[in-house]
Amino acid sequence: MPQDRESGARASEYGLNCGKRIIEAIGATSTKPGSNECFLDGELISVHCARRSNNRIGVTYKALDTVAAVFGAFEQEDGSYLVWRMSKSKFEELMTGTRSQGSSKGKVGIVSQIDFEGMARDSRSCLHSLFANDSEKARRQQNCPTRLS
Repeated sequence: MPQDRESGARASEYGLNCGKRIIEAIGATSTKPGSNECFLDGELISVHCARRSNNRIGVTYKALDTVAAVFGAFEQEDGSYLVWRMSKSKFEELMTGTRSQGSSKGKVGIVSQIDFEGMARDSRSCLHSLFANDSEKARRQQNCPTRLS
């Protein structure tokens, strides 16, 4: 179902709140309030979240101009999030334009969860798993997938 102004605003609020939790949980440093960009291990990262009912994330072309990588956090059935890392160049290679006819038309690139999961061959692509019952402490693991909630 297409987004309208109201559903888009709810999605934006969800993304910002979810992104803040993930940034904090993985021990990254937020760049500024109201932004899901952060520094982790010396890289500028943009964090984006998708609910269970959505298997894609969008990043503005403006954000892609500045970041080194994108973290895609995808909600799982149990409420946890799988967080995958994708380099900026790979994101740009795989992205498609948004279907939006609104204000984001021509400004946002979309990549699907399956594309993030396909990056699993890169040991740095599958990043974290956070569980709500673990007091939101991130765990870096050697083997994919990991979960974040």
